Amino acid sequence: MGFVWKQEETSEESKMSQLDDMIAWENGELDEKKTIKLFQELVNNGMAWRLQGMYGRQAKDLLDAGLIHYPVKHTAQSSIDYYGNPIPTKAQDEKIKKDKMKPKKPTFGSVAWQNEQAKKIQAKIKTHKPLDSADKAFANVQLQHNLGIGEKQAENIVKKANMYLSRPVRKRRVR
Repeated sequence: MGFVWKQEETSEESKMSQLDDMIAWENGELDEKKTIKLFQELVNNGMAWRLQGMYGRQAKDLLDAGLIHYPVKHTAQSSIDYYGNPIPTKAQDEKIKKDKMKPKKPTFGSVAWQNEQAKKIQAKIKTHKPLDSADKAFANVQLQHNLGIGEKQAENIVKKANMYLSRPVRKRRVR
């Protein structure tokens, strides 16, 4: 008896195997390990983005969970999705995730922005620097909103505070 060589799958057999796995996944008959393997293959060859939407959504869920990853290098078919949008490589995806983790500058009017403005005004008050018109307007609105006082009353408070801040600071004599 001689050596028996294992014949490798041809690409046609591989495609049929992948199709069988896809049908089994759609029927709920594929275990977790084979599902992950199937979707990694679909992402690598770009088919995950060209098939029905459920394949792309499942692939994205597995990518977000870290169970599969974008391909290290794209083939011609895996570089764009059905609509022509570019698909990132693994390195590009990692850069995108890092960029999302960076703190963003607060947007105008958000709570974080309001807190930042309040801290700037407090710093000016502590150093006895006069408030500019934007600071006055912000303080005026905050007083009205937070204390429930009228517009004129808030304006008077801001004026008095600004007058107080614009006076020179006198040093006490030590006896």
